[in-house]
Amino acid sequence: MRLYQSALRGDRFTWLLQKGTEIGISAFTPVLFERTQHADYSGRLERYRSVVQEAAEQCERCRLPIVEPVSQFSTITQAGGDHRDGQRLLLDERERSKSLRDVLKPDNSNVDIFVGPEGGLTEGERSEAIAAGLTPVTLGSRVLRSETAGLVAATLVLGSHGDLG
Repeated sequence: MRLYQSALRGDRFTWLLQKGTEIGISAFTPVLFERTQHADYSGRLERYRSVVQEAAEQCERCRLPIVEPVSQFSTITQAGGDHRDGQRLLLDERERSKSLRDVLKPDNSNVDIFVGPEGGLTEGERSEAIAAGLTPVTLGSRVLRSETAGLVAATLVLGSHGDLG
């Protein structure tokens, strides 16, 4: 399970890396959306990788998750996914009909979750995501902070595949 998470300032992204490593996320990509708060995310890549390594050691995880360099959302959507048989899901606070639980395929462990920034996606990003084959889904009636939404979605995906619970 790959998490494409809006880059977050301060310790919030570090926290997400630690907790995501503990629950079993296989790869993290910090993503720059139009509303992502500005900071030097690319300068933090080695720190992010160190955080993941420390978290993996602490929880006795055998496989170290990948931490990719920060990428623009448009670059990722134009490149497409490396899982042709996988699912690419976009957490969207405006989606009302398709829940993450409803669209998850239990026999598919190749799931990419995209999580936008605080303040949500722009209409252009939403359209771009759909055009690139991402499926907008909701986590329910609550609007969660970006890092919380990413961790909750990853937990649900990993749980549905028998990796948790």
